[in-house]
Amino acid sequence: MKSIKNNIKFIIVIVISVITSSITTLATNYLFNSNEVSYDNTISGIKQDNVQGAIDELYACTSNYAAYNTRLTNAETKIGTGSLTTTSNTLIGGINELNSNKINTSAIANNLTTTASGSVLDARQGKTLKDEKQDKIKVFEYSGLVVTTGYTVVNYPTGYTSSTHKYFIVPVYGGSTVTGWHPTMQIQSSRIVIYCRQGSALVPDDSKVSLLLFAIKV
Repeated sequence: MKSIKNNIKFIIVIVISVITSSITTLATNYLFNSNEVSYDNTISGIKQDNVQGAIDELYACTSNYAAYNTRLTNAETKIGTGSLTTTSNTLIGGINELNSNKINTSAIANNLTTTASGSVLDARQGKTLKDEKQDKIKVFEYSGLVVTTGYTVVNYPTGYTSSTHKYFIVPVYGGSTVTGWHPTMQIQSSRIVIYCRQGSALVPDDSKVSLLLFAIKV
């Protein structure tokens, strides 16, 4: 009888040991091998869908926080009173201020006819202005032209003719030996004849006059 009881106790001990070992193995697998434990990452927004992966992802974020914080601090030192002058001296405030003061691409006009307030001119119009406006008018200066029998002569500049341009003359008194003179001109095929008068009288022979010749492309 005593032997049977001892055998029963032995069997019970073995069963308990087996159960304990199984529970320990399961606990180890699920508690220490967290890759086996999944969770809902919908709210957190973390990419990983298991505990170990989520822990690793969070650790990577916290380890980089100091570097991110330093970059943000460096950025903010350049805003406000730094190299980027804004009313606000915070990163978000500076960005918002720059955004509100920016020029929208819709306000950039690639033409010479826009009258809308707040528009700016497209740089491509610079060539248009040069070709159509600046290059359309040329000014040539002549100094010390000798007057003979009341007139002097100017030849057309290279590339200019009586048919390609219109011309008008402005006297320059600083480079003339006579004062109060005024020109009239006669356009000829190969030259411009300039008559020089003081009042109704012709300027005396051998007088020297200076003038500006304006050529306007037609």
